[in-house]
Amino acid sequence: MIRLKFDEKDVASLGISFALDELKNDYSFDWGTDGEGIKVSLCDRRSDSLSLSFDGETAAFTFDFTRKILFFRLLSLLLEKLGDGEGSFSVEENAYFTMNGPMFDVSQGHAVINLEASKTIFRRLAMMGLNMCMFYCEDSFTVPEEPYFGYMRSRYTYDDIKELDDYAYSFGIELIPCIQTLSHLFDVLKWDVYREIREDAECLLPEDEDTYTFLRHIIKAASAPFRSKRIHIGLDEALDLGRGTYYTLHGYVHQVEIMRRHLERVKEITDELGLRPMLWSDMFFRALGGYRNDVEIPQEFIDGMPKGVDLVYWDYYKSDPEIYRKQFALHKKLAGTCVFAGGIWTWMGFGPDWERTFVTTNAGLSSCKEQGIREVIATVWGDNGTEADVRLNLFGLALFAEHGYAKELDENKLKKRFEFVTGGDWDAFEATRLVDDIPGIDPNAKWDRNPTKFLLYQDPLYSMFDKNIEGLPLEEHYARLAEYFRPYAEKEGPFGDLYGLYMRLSSALELKSTLSIRIHKAYAAGDRKELARLRDEVLPEASRRISVLRDAHYAIWNRLYKPIGWEIFDMRYGSTLIRIDTAVRALDAYLKGERETLPELEEKQLPFNGENGIPRYTNYYWKIVSAGRIASAEHIKLPTKKPKKQ
Repeated sequence: MIRLKFDEKDVASLGISFALDELKNDYSFDWGTDGEGIKVSLCDRRSDSLSLSFDGETAAFTFDFTRKILFFRLLSLLLEKLGDGEGSFSVEENAYFTMNGPMFDVSQGHAVINLEASKTIFRRLAMMGLNMCMFYCEDSFTVPEEPYFGYMRSRYTYDDIKELDDYAYSFGIELIPCIQTLSHLFDVLKWDVYREIREDAECLLPEDEDTYTFLRHIIKAASAPFRSKRIHIGLDEALDLGRGTYYTLHGYVHQVEIMRRHLERVKEITDELGLRPMLWSDMFFRALGGYRNDVEIPQEFIDGMPKGVDLVYWDYYKSDPEIYRKQFALHKKLAGTCVFAGGIWTWMGFGPDWERTFVTTNAGLSSCKEQGIREVIATVWGDNGTEADVRLNLFGLALFAEHGYAKELDENKLKKRFEFVTGGDWDAFEATRLVDDIPGIDPNAKWDRNPTKFLLYQDPLYSMFDKNIEGLPLEEHYARLAEYFRPYAEKEGPFGDLYGLYMRLSSALELKSTLSIRIHKAYAAGDRKELARLRDEVLPEASRRISVLRDAHYAIWNRLYKPIGWEIFDMRYGSTLIRIDTAVRALDAYLKGERETLPELEEKQLPFNGENGIPRYTNYYWKIVSAGRIASAEHIKLPTKKPKKQ
């Protein structure tokens, strides 16, 4: 085992003893301040550059001591190269970003990462050299004055966040609170106790004192456990702002003016608490026509922009670096600063979109470095469920990290760094995309295709996607994929359960993906022998494989997330299994002559939503499983407030 020897004063001044103890088991090293070992000397240099040299006996780290994260970056490089058996070496890097790290959505996908899993992620972030983390919380934290805020949903307590903040701080990672202060609050506003502060079903009512009392409660609670004096206050995608209760009370006011007034009130609260806010920039740019490169920003628009806020330009769609460069300039013109938020595309179901992640991240972060954008965020959204294991995102985070320390990305170094820091297998992680990259997808139009989700959840009798997939060799594709993941699942290592999940998912889809097509075909042909085989063999085996998949998924969930939230997947797996049971019963009744026909199989099938080929972005469960109103939106009660006299 490698043993490292540090100077006691260096360890004390940097405050790294706890972190070294936490890391030593993960990376098979020991350390101390006396005795034998490779001597590690530390030299303070106030610069973006950092360096490592090793002469066979002594390792020298040179970096800015005020940026503790750089120590862990150098430590990981040293351990990696020593593990490779290199006798002497030197490494020179440059830290291009002062803030770089993930934002994990723990609200929209119902998946609140538990404390132990979060700490493991922090250790990986530190060894990559990433120094920031946010948990995007719409209602996933406790607010003492608001008992219905996050009620019956997983939440972080004050003590949870305080423990995580302390832990992250020991590695040089800044935890920053990340909340919503206008829209994206459906899960809060669904409770009628908040009726009087509704603009609409998911947006708060601006310019109402009850709204700002509520916001003072949540901003205070959200920020209290954190050391950081920064806070992300959201404010994005309030698309119907000024068209609901606000219009009834005030008449027409331009959205930008409503946003400006609301932001000023929110900023009064953050100023009181000594916080510097950042916010998504899209609502201001929507008023100018969106994130367009030919936008002209009027001077009065610039003059009216509240000061002391940081605009976050989010974009994980573009492949042209020039688009990012122009947007950075526009954001700087509007607010003087710009934070860039790219994305790791793991929010569309089980299958990650690595191609889109890499293309957009390479374009976005390369442009950041060219234009001097120093703060970047890797967004990890939850959207409609969090089927994708949070650990998959380490693949994309390694990309963000390597961009952060190199002018030009070295793909070979990226692969080695990922495998060393995480213990994962690059090829196996990369192959997880294949559950969605199925035969029949246009290679020039892969983005936004996530068929795994509808193939698993759609109804076995009247599937709405059969016309989109008929004739595709899906059984063969998923059978090969199940065998591909099998040896990875059987290896010892930190991700055997993850590889095993993709093996079991592929095995289940080998039968489930075309189940409805096979039933329809046999019924239309009057092939009673095949219908009997489907009833007696195929449907029960599909049910068994889906149950095995659910068990594996449940075990992973309990290792990574807080318990509340799994009920969503019990409902999804449960519905799928019960509908398979219903299909068995329907076929049995038909074959026994108890039913003359099966009307479920006689409805003429159409392409989903009028779209031929693999449809785009089929991410919403309620659209997949039924054409009926299984989850229709309730008509919410609007506030009882009366309009002011005009």
